[in-house]
Amino acid sequence: MRYSIQRKEYSPGEILLKAWKHWTGSISSILLIILIVYVPLNIVVALVPFEPFFAGIGLSFVGKILAWLSRSIDRIIGIVATMAIIYLVSQRESRARVSISDCLKRSLKRWPHMIATSLIYSVFLIGLFILLIVPGIVYAVYWFFIIHVVILKGKWGLDALRYSRQIIKGRWWTVLGYVLVFAVLSFLAQAVLAVPFLFSENIIVMIAGDTISDFVASFFVVVGTVFFLNFDRTMVTATA
Repeated sequence: MRYSIQRKEYSPGEILLKAWKHWTGSISSILLIILIVYVPLNIVVALVPFEPFFAGIGLSFVGKILAWLSRSIDRIIGIVATMAIIYLVSQRESRARVSISDCLKRSLKRWPHMIATSLIYSVFLIGLFILLIVPGIVYAVYWFFIIHVVILKGKWGLDALRYSRQIIKGRWWTVLGYVLVFAVLSFLAQAVLAVPFLFSENIIVMIAGDTISDFVASFFVVVGTVFFLNFDRTMVTATA
């Protein structure tokens, strides 16, 4: 199967089509990454309910701390699966042979850099939103590709933020439009699939529902990766 991303700026439809080919072509590998990383996480989240934490009721102080930790661990460790899938797609795109083990090793190697970059990103973005809403929105879009830059370009921290901005410079409105389209599609897909699991209190059903949601979300990780690879390749032309 040919995947080659051309040196022309793709439309949202072209990105979705290319991502679909990648996702279906690597579906067994992606599923295994999801099972390895997310099933243990989903078990932890199911055993330590977090909804009462946000509602401010139903849990003791210790329970609230455990609930917060369960969600934080889910987000922080879940990045490993996201980066592994990004790396898998990029390697398949370049025709390189890569195993799931290779993808997870690469992800774990870059994981500390991603955590550090995320902290820097959060500090700057919070500061920008405190100053004014508009600058916060502007730079949230400019820094959209930081996770791809960290895992694929070997950059982190301020260098990753700068590289993401460089890719998007001159195409801010285009990127914003694409991001909104993909975000709406992702929300709708996961919302529809979540309906059968919403009212169940059975732990097994909850874990299954969360894992299915993670698997569906993996398609949009692939979408974001194709988006990044295409805009990275067309960066010089677009910003010249």
